[in-house]
Amino acid sequence: MKQLKHSNINSNIFENKNYFERIIFTFLNQIIKKNLQKPNYLLRTFIIFILSLLLLPVLMTFYLCDPVIIWLIEDYERPSIVYGYNSKGEIVPYAEFYSQNRKIIELTENDFKTLSVIKTFIAAEDIRFKEHFGIDIPGIIRAMIINFLAGKIKEGASTLTQQTARLRFLSRERTIIRKLREISLSLWLELKYPKHKILEIYFNEVPLGHGTLGIEAASQFYFGKNFRELSIGEASVLSSLTTAPNIYSPLKNPIKSISKMEVTFKRLVENGEIPIEEAEKEFKNIVQNYIITLNRYPDESSYTNRLNLFPYATEYLRRILPDEIKENLENGGYEIYTTLNVDKQKIAEKSLQDWLKQLNKNKVLYKKPFKNFEIFDEHFNEAFPILKVLFGIADFKQKITKEERDFQIKFLSENRDYLLLLNYLFGERNIINALENHLKKEIDDPSLKPDYIEGALVSLNPLNGKLEAIVGGSKFIPANQLLRFLSQRQPGSALKPFIYSAGIDHYGRNIEDKEHQFTAATILDDTPLTFIDKDLSEYEPENYGGNYLGPIRVREALVLSRNTATIQAYTKIGSDIVNSYLEKILNLPENSLPKEATVALGSYEVTPLQLATAYTIFPRNGSIIQPYFIEKIIKKSNKKNKVIYKAEKPNIKEILLPETAFIIKDILKDVVKQGTGRAAYIPGIPVYGKTGTSNRFTNAWFAGFTPDNVTVIYIGYDKNISLGPGSSGGSIAAPVWRNYIYNVIKEFNYSYNYKEKIPPRIIQKPVCSLTGQIPYSSQCNPINEYFIIGTEPDIICEIHSKKHTK
Repeated sequence: MKQLKHSNINSNIFENKNYFERIIFTFLNQIIKKNLQKPNYLLRTFIIFILSLLLLPVLMTFYLCDPVIIWLIEDYERPSIVYGYNSKGEIVPYAEFYSQNRKIIELTENDFKTLSVIKTFIAAEDIRFKEHFGIDIPGIIRAMIINFLAGKIKEGASTLTQQTARLRFLSRERTIIRKLREISLSLWLELKYPKHKILEIYFNEVPLGHGTLGIEAASQFYFGKNFRELSIGEASVLSSLTTAPNIYSPLKNPIKSISKMEVTFKRLVENGEIPIEEAEKEFKNIVQNYIITLNRYPDESSYTNRLNLFPYATEYLRRILPDEIKENLENGGYEIYTTLNVDKQKIAEKSLQDWLKQLNKNKVLYKKPFKNFEIFDEHFNEAFPILKVLFGIADFKQKITKEERDFQIKFLSENRDYLLLLNYLFGERNIINALENHLKKEIDDPSLKPDYIEGALVSLNPLNGKLEAIVGGSKFIPANQLLRFLSQRQPGSALKPFIYSAGIDHYGRNIEDKEHQFTAATILDDTPLTFIDKDLSEYEPENYGGNYLGPIRVREALVLSRNTATIQAYTKIGSDIVNSYLEKILNLPENSLPKEATVALGSYEVTPLQLATAYTIFPRNGSIIQPYFIEKIIKKSNKKNKVIYKAEKPNIKEILLPETAFIIKDILKDVVKQGTGRAAYIPGIPVYGKTGTSNRFTNAWFAGFTPDNVTVIYIGYDKNISLGPGSSGGSIAAPVWRNYIYNVIKEFNYSYNYKEKIPPRIIQKPVCSLTGQIPYSSQCNPINEYFIIGTEPDIICEIHSKKHTK
């Protein structure tokens, strides 16, 4: 982004740096002190006093910096507004940043004659505003007399022009120098601007309490309407706030507010602005229908009413803005246009947050690992075969190293309740006591109470890279502001499509490399595997449910999300090849991924936004587009609006062959139709996707796409603890995805007449459903499979041909 320049409109610095008048007054003071020590000091002092009076008009009207201030500084400190767009393509504001609530208004000469609010403020603050030239000499004399007779300061003599000068350019310091500056600036204001423009500046600068700055912000805060729509009674409420908003606020001191309003109505009548009957009617109406019935918190702030429809999106924007804009965001007057689709954002927040409420209502308590192995091993071994049949539990071995930890977490943590029930039936008292003691400790231990199940949603357009909806959790409140779409979590099986893509793509580019032959019909062995880790402990990956299918084609392995088959695919393709592809797809530094089989099961942590970006590779037919959120930024000013940032063309990387992307898409369509992602299926809509569940059900994912949308759902605890048995991506993440996409299609009235374009190097061939080879006969139960030309099988089914030969 280009270097941005910001001009601070507050010109109090001029007051501090205007040394001209200070030097003169200091010089005169020194002369007077010296003359008091000399003969004829009375005569000398009188002469100096006369010279000072002659010099006073010069000091009042020709301050060196005043003309510069008036002529050069014409803009305001403005709030910054954030915009998105709706389903009709219309620009819609959804957030604003400000330190004080200000909404800039403009007045015309005709407004000066017709608006009730102008008549009311002139009556309350400066009845001779239309006649004087910045300083009201008769008003000064009248105020002096009234204050003298009252014995106190009862009436001020500052004109609206003087108040405008003070509010716009000076501080509230009560000094002679400041008052002289105020007069000087008032004269210059009158010289430059017509009366309605001076009043416009005043209306934009006057603080009216509760964090409001200016007439429009106050009108919206107190009455919920535009300042042009204010009645005389409503305008009188605002005019009563100009001197001391905290004292005369109708929210804090309604009695004092009413007394101040009475003065304004008297002046309106005295000036002939309204007849006395109308004044009485307006006064009675505002008191009875507004002041008396007002039921609002006395310290209510307009900041709490700040526009922020989608706080997760707003906070994300704030984080990615350049520092030079962040520093002046609240007063810089920026118009920030984002790619957020406000209608999709509403649907996204409702879909995810309603689902999270439901999940937390029915959540399962996290089970602390069971550790009494001695008593379990002594009494439980004989019962294990029964449990295996009843609950489909995978084989296990008790070890001292990593297997012991896996055993504790994977088996006992998830099956304690079942074990307790079964041992009640068998009467195994020792096991019952051990399990009950473990349960009691968990219930009594407050540290084991689970947090709120949270989640994230990222939705973007893969065709242009626009980030259209982002939700970071259940509700954006002071205690819950984590943007979970930027939090790193293990994606589990949601990473598997990239593993298989690497194998198919590498072989498609290197057909002569038979060592790494890999297609959608390649046979993998879905059987138990054991790996030796660096600490010499054994690692035995398992499938969800603990069962194994034996020889299985790549398509089936991905559709059914078989873990052991995927690890075999990782080994067969080669860690160097797979990691190289993954690093490009996930935009990681070269050689950053470990060469371990667990990578194939999604052990490497990614963010939901990172995963959504990676999944654009499929609807884009092999290329990845980097998403963006800021379209452009405009710096607002009175003179000219300047575009200081405009999004460049998104970065696009070609990674996979179009043919590879086509084959994987076709498999991911089957994942939704008949695999682990069935909960995301929408009839009549081309839906593709993949579930993801990390170890011990700590994270649940669904990454899915349509031709023009990629959306990723993440569900999990912030502390990375188990969601409970059965909390897979297919069961608790895919339903959110379906609900969001379905309602978006319904809201936008999408009609998909979509037919997948087949790349030129794709060929469809029948293969044996058992071996993935050329069918020998109908006994092969042939199915059609897609191949990159040159990678199709060239061997006749060896199993069925041998049977026939025999």
